[in-house]
This record gives sequence, C-alpha cells and structure tokens, in this order.
Amino acid sequence: MHPLVGGLSHRMANAAHRAPGLSLFALTAITYFALARYIIWLNDPFQVGAGFWPAAGLSLALLLRTPTRHWPWVLAGIALAETASDVVQDYPRVGMPWWVAGNAIGPLVGASMVRRFGSSRGELVPIKNLLVFIGLGVVLGPVLGATIGSVGTVESSDLGWADVWPKYVVGDALGALVVAPVILTFSTAPSARSTVETGLLVAGLALTSVATFANWPGSLELVSASFTIPFLTWAAVRFGMRGAAWSVFLLAQIANLANAFGYGPFADLASSPAAAVTVLQVFLLVAASSAFVLAALVHELSGREQVERVLRDLADAMPQLVWIAADDGTVEYSNQRRRAYLPAASSDGELDWNLLIHPDDLERAQSAFHLAREGDAVYECEQRLRMADGSYRWHLSRAERLESVGRPQWYGTSTDIHEMKLADQLKDEFIAVASHELRNPVAAIHGSTQLLHRSIERGQLTPERLESYTRALVDRSTYLARLTHDLMDVSRLQRGALPLHVEQVDLGQLVSSVASAAEWPEGRVRWRVEDSLALLLDPARTRQVLSNLLDNALKYSAPDTVVEICARAVDDGFVVEVVDQGIGLPPGELERIFTQFGRGENVGSVGGLGMGLFIAREITERQGGRISAKSDGDGRGTTMQIWFPSTLTFVATEAITSAPPAGHAGTQAAPTPGSA
Repeated sequence: MHPLVGGLSHRMANAAHRAPGLSLFALTAITYFALARYIIWLNDPFQVGAGFWPAAGLSLALLLRTPTRHWPWVLAGIALAETASDVVQDYPRVGMPWWVAGNAIGPLVGASMVRRFGSSRGELVPIKNLLVFIGLGVVLGPVLGATIGSVGTVESSDLGWADVWPKYVVGDALGALVVAPVILTFSTAPSARSTVETGLLVAGLALTSVATFANWPGSLELVSASFTIPFLTWAAVRFGMRGAAWSVFLLAQIANLANAFGYGPFADLASSPAAAVTVLQVFLLVAASSAFVLAALVHELSGREQVERVLRDLADAMPQLVWIAADDGTVEYSNQRRRAYLPAASSDGELDWNLLIHPDDLERAQSAFHLAREGDAVYECEQRLRMADGSYRWHLSRAERLESVGRPQWYGTSTDIHEMKLADQLKDEFIAVASHELRNPVAAIHGSTQLLHRSIERGQLTPERLESYTRALVDRSTYLARLTHDLMDVSRLQRGALPLHVEQVDLGQLVSSVASAAEWPEGRVRWRVEDSLALLLDPARTRQVLSNLLDNALKYSAPDTVVEICARAVDDGFVVEVVDQGIGLPPGELERIFTQFGRGENVGSVGGLGMGLFIAREITERQGGRISAKSDGDGRGTTMQIWFPSTLTFVATEAITSAPPAGHAGTQAAPTPGSA
C-alpha cells in the first residue's frame, strides 16, 4: 500500500463520518492534491505513464461515506486540490475549469446514482450492490467526468478526442475500481483469519506482483501476468471483499510503478508507451473485477449456507417430522426426527412413503397428494406412519407447493396426533356407550312411572304393585346417580380438583365393611383380612375404589361364582386383592382398562361406561399407591391388586383445598411415598 493513501485512509473514513465543515474540506483537499501530484509525477514525459487516476476513487468513496449535507465541502476540497495541482504543474488555464468540473461532477453523479439504486453507503455486498457500484460508480460517473475533462484537454492542446477520451475514461474508471473499495470496506469487520495466513497472503501477493513485472524471457513474459491470480482468488475467498480490495490495491500500486518505469510485460511487448498503459489498464480492470465478483459471490453463498444451516438446526429441533419432497412426492430432505420412524429409506437415504405409510392408508394418502398437485392446493391427510419399533401412530401430514429453487417442491410436516386420535375415538365410543347406558334406565324409569300413574288412575294400585314399581324406580335412579357421580369424578380428576380427606384408617376393617355390605348378592363375596393394617387414607374414596372393584368382579362373573377380597401386609406396605372367576382379560387389555372410557373387548353386552377403573386408579395413585390387573387370559378370571406403601408423606396441593368435614382428622393432601 502506498504511504500517501494507506497512511491517510483511516483519517478519511473518520472524517467522512465525523468531521464537518472545514475539517472535511481540508482533509479532502490535502489527500486529493497528494494523489494528483503522485500520478502527475508518474506521467512525467520520460516515463511510460500511469495506468489510473486514484483521485477519482477517493472522490467517489468520500461522497458515498459522507452525509449529503456535507457534500458541498467534499466538492469544494476536490475543486481546490485540482486547481492547485494544475497551477503547480503549469497546465493551460483554458483547460482548468473543465478539469475541475469533470473531476467533481463525475464522482458526484456516480455517488448519487449508487445511493439511488444500490447501497446508501456504498456497501459492495451482496453482488447486486457490487454490480450497481461498478455500473454506475465505476462506469457511468467516469464516462461523464472524463467527457467533460477531455474538452479541456482538447481545447488546450493539439491532442484529439481519440487520443484523450478513451484514456481518461479508463483511467478514471480504474481509479474508482482500485481505490474506492479500500475506503468503502475499511470500516467493515476484518475476516477472522490467523495472522500467519494474512502475512502469507500479503507476502505471496507482493512477491508474485513484483515477479510479474520483472524482465522475463519472451516466452515467460506472455504468461507472467497470471502469477497473481491464485493470490487474488485466495484473498477473495478467505478474506472477503475487504481482503480483495486491499489485494487489488497492492497489485495495482506495484503494477503502476513498474509499468511507469518501463518494467514488465506490458511495457516490453507494447508498441508504444500509450499502448503499454492501455494494456496495463485492461489487465487491472479484469483482475480487479474478477476478484470483487468472486468475493461478492462467496459472501452471498456463505450467507445462504449460514441461513440454510440455521433453518436445518431449527427443523431438527422441531418435534414434528419436517420434510421436503420433489413434485412427484419423492422425499429429498427430512429432519433428524426421521430416526424415530421405520428405517425405510430409498436409494438416496431419505424416507420412502410406500414403506412408511400404513398399507390401509397408502392409497388414500396418494390420492390426496395427487388431488393437491393437480389442483395446486394444500396437501393435508391423516395417516398412520410406522415407527422404528414397528408400531403405527396417527399423523397429520400437511404440505404446500413452492418454487423456491427454480422447480416445484413440497414443504411439509407430519405431526403426531396419535393421542388426539385415540381421544376422539374414546369420545365417540363414550357417546355411543353413554347413550345406551342412559337410555335403558331412563326408559325403565319412564315405564315404571307410567305404570304407576295408570294404576293410580284406574284404582288398581295394590301394595304389591307399589313395591314393584318403587323398587324399579329406586334401582334405576340409583344406577343413574352412580353414572352421574362417576362423570363428576372424571371431571374433577381432569381439573385436578378431586378432594381427599385423609385420616388414620384400619385397612382390614375398611375391607371387611365394604365386603359385608348389603348391596352385594348373598353368599357371593368372601373376605379375608389381617389385623392392625393401619395407615393414612381417605376412607370414603378408598371405599369407592374397593366397591368399584367388587362390583366389576361380580358383574363380569357368572352368578354361581364367588369373588374373594383379601387385605394383608407385605414387606414394603399393604396389599388388597380382588379375585374373580369371570371372563378374564386378554394380555393387551391389562393396561387399557385403566384408561378413560377404556373397556375390555370381551365384555359383550354387559353395560358400563369404562370410567370406574380409571377413577379407581387415579384415587389410588393420588394416595401414593398403585393398582394393577392380572389375568391368565380370556375366560380365566381376573385379579385386581391395590398396593399402598407402609409410610406416607402428605403434601398439600392446589387441587385439594377444601377443609376436612367434621369428625375427620388428617391433612387434605395428595400423598407421596416417603418418610413419615
């Protein structure tokens, strides 16, 4: 870097931002004058001449970096410096106004147009900004400025337009292309490269630049200009636009000096000094433009890669299966969620819908995709997808057709809705079962009421009939009351608001009390309990659980069989078991019966809503226990087991806030196993 430019570049950038008025005017005038004198010195008659006019680049960069309200000060500095340089050099007075006007108007027009159509501060990336800068700042502005300046030279000398105008245009354009980027990229953050790599690049570029303009034999001199290309590429790729700008500036300074003094391939092979300058200008234009375009492309591609990496990380963090498919449905990308699914990959390693979708859903999914593609609509379909463990889960797949890469692609997600689907199925089953369960007792109550009313009207109400009608009404209304009570409990459990009133309870006595209740058919319930099974429980809720288990055992057993209930102490707590000889349970039903509205598939016509065992499990677990079912299979009977820990710690929760009723002791809390 030449000391006249390198030593003042930082001051110029700061002045463009901060120094108003006279300070900016003085800095512009001094820097411009120094650069002008330097190039005029290179253009001394006994030398070949300079390849570019760096003052054009200085003027353009200062105008782009300076607020428009300070432009008059920059233009005044340019006018003063140009006039002073022409006077010192004793150029003809008739040409001075034209030269001053050309060197001020050209950068002014270029900067105005760049700000209008490109970056307001002259940024050279992305590539759109670079192309605007080159087209308007490097080409349009210099063409206009050189045309005005050529008038002064033609009017004040014997040179013609053909001798002056082309050289002025290329010289101004090259000055803008070589110098302006150095100032425009000065304030950008330097590339995060090591000092060693930076040093190697600078040293390599300097050595190859010097070697390019050494006196080589004729055969090597033809190719010596290509020595610097690898280093310009290195700078553009690894150091970005700032590295490319400084590398081009360094090459241009060495080339300008060497060519001016007659060294290098351009001075040796050219037919005249003017031709040598022209060839040098072409070389620098190609080298600089190539380096800047490459740097802009690398910046744009790096930005896209970074955005793509962020989007992929975001997609991998999503719980849904995210996928991109070609227009024929072939999956081209899927996020890391695909590992949870069947490793059914196509030849390119992506998911294959034909292997992933349940066979019963595949035709429907393909039809929905075909209709979406033909109608240019959103694809949406519920389907079962096979998981890595071989099971199938319901998913909602949804995708839209976009053309973001020049061809149509489907951007979609597949969201697991298995629990929601099962809940909907359970809701439908519940509505069907509840309608049936409510219809029968309501119909019985209605019929009994009509018979009672008719008997009264006809005077035929005997004591026997009255007892029969009232018994039917009591039985059916009791059944309805139990259904209503269970529904209310389910609602409370869902809200976390089922109250527990805990007190010291003898589990054996509680079991005996439930088993000996008059509601059970005579002789069908037997019980066996141990003494001194004391623990903290809610007696009413625990009685509800035991009654439910006994009721189920009797309901799903033959009328001539016996149900046994026993309570005993074990090493880690207390166990209550209810054993029947009924219809039993298939292995896959042992957990399902404890879900909300869950019933065994082998219950046949036996009534029920499937809420009792769900409520029993929730009450048991809220008291620190657990409930489970065991069965040897269909028709082999069932054993329901409840376990309570021997020591419990009760912790109050938001769901249990009501005060205990009179006569109850203890804490209203949800118990958890622990130390007393």
